[in-house]
Amino acid sequence: MLTTERVAVLTRSSPGLEKTARQLVNYGIHSILLPLTQTVSVDDESQNSWIRNESEIQGVCLTSVTAARLFKAWLHKHSALFPSLPACYCIGQTTWKTALDCGLVAYWRENIHTGYQLAEWLDKLTSPSKGIWLYPCARQTAGTLERECERRGIRLAKLVLYETVPRIPNKAELQEIARFHRPVWVFHSPSAVKVYINHVQPLLKQWQMEEIQAVAIGTTTADAIRKTGIQLAAIASEPNDESLVSAIGSVQDLNSS
Repeated sequence: MLTTERVAVLTRSSPGLEKTARQLVNYGIHSILLPLTQTVSVDDESQNSWIRNESEIQGVCLTSVTAARLFKAWLHKHSALFPSLPACYCIGQTTWKTALDCGLVAYWRENIHTGYQLAEWLDKLTSPSKGIWLYPCARQTAGTLERECERRGIRLAKLVLYETVPRIPNKAELQEIARFHRPVWVFHSPSAVKVYINHVQPLLKQWQMEEIQAVAIGTTTADAIRKTGIQLAAIASEPNDESLVSAIGSVQDLNSS
């Protein structure tokens, strides 16, 4: 028999998973921690050959919490390349706060939540006579920031620090989820959506497609969900934990009414 307990399945990788779960307790929502991706650091010294001195770097683009943390570690390892900390310009409040917590010089504006918006901001800051913008990122990116910078003539240099790889849940983890009626699945990235479709959904044959409800952290993840046919129940109003938890709570409130 299925239980009707209010449940959210959190698919993001740690760190951050436990914090979201704690906040959901205030909404009376039980969390199942089921990361569908994991981060693997990339250490490619050959990438650093073009960085000769600080004057070439106009600033740094930080688009995720993971990028902020790993860039701080990379910067510590290559401190000789930067006599002073470069200025970092962030997408999202959570990335900005993480960068500050890491001791980075970081800036953010309340309307900067996407690669397109960050490129617009950089366009106002960029001087053609100056150097490049450093972009610490995953091996595979959504490509929005790169395309928008190229369109504006902004010189962007990728610094690959990690890659996101699938984490395939085991049978016991999925059986735990199958006990609940209409759990809300929470996705933080298109990568996690892809893992769900390719590896999780086929093992949950007793669930019909329309019985799955999804909440997305932002528009890019929401677009990935829509393409699958899964019901997109809500999108966080801003890409941060507070807005995401509120969106999950609203979906569960509707389910309970």
